[in-house]
Amino acid sequence: MVGDTDVAGATVSWFGPENGSTETDVGGEYAIAGLTAGSYQLIATYPGCEPASAQVEVIAGETVVQDLHLTC
Repeated sequence: MVGDTDVAGATVSWFGPENGSTETDVGGEYAIAGLTAGSYQLIATYPGCEPASAQVEVIAGETVVQDLHLTC
């Protein structure tokens, strides 16, 4: 899964068959590899910004693109 938040250093967390989090790079982009197929709730957060969330279906062997644009 890959996507963009527009905010460097934001935290992207996922909840579903697996749970975890990662931090966005200097361009606000994130990548999550190796997730088990299934339904996930994604939440992007950064201090001082309104969180962004999305429900995503991960399918084995496919790359999902999901942007989570934070409002700061």
